[in-house]
Parts: sequence; C-alpha cells; structure tokens
Amino acid sequence: MAKFFATDLRSIQNQFENLEAGGVLYSRMVGNTRLYAFNPDCPYLPELKALLEKSLAMYPENERELLEVGRRRPA
Repeated sequence: MAKFFATDLRSIQNQFENLEAGGVLYSRMVGNTRLYAFNPDCPYLPELKALLEKSLAMYPENERELLEVGRRRPA
C-alpha cells in the first residue's frame, strides 16, 4: 500500500493502528509480520465494505488490479 500511494510505510501502519483502535480492524502477528483483517464485529462493516468497493471501481482497471493483488513474499 505504501508503494501504491507513494507514502512511507509508517504512515500506513499508523492508520492501520488507528483503525484497529477504533474496532474496524484486528491484527495478529505471523512471524515478524503483522496481518490485518476487518473486524467482523464492527457494526458498520457492510457499509464500509460497500464504500470501499465503490471507491475501488473509480480506479482505472490497471490500478485496480494492483490494489487487488494479494500479498506475496519478497523475492
């Protein structure tokens, strides 16, 4: 995400931490990597997902593909 939005990693991490503190996300450690996912107990999760889908649809197809790619291990 940091590369796609041309920002530093710490900024992304701070926002994820804020979303976790607000109950939107939860995280777990896998080795040295912190994985985030939507908190299924978040009361407005359906609306948030709908908003994200609409936002994603506004990107050109080539950029959408970059955002939709799953995480890969570094080469």
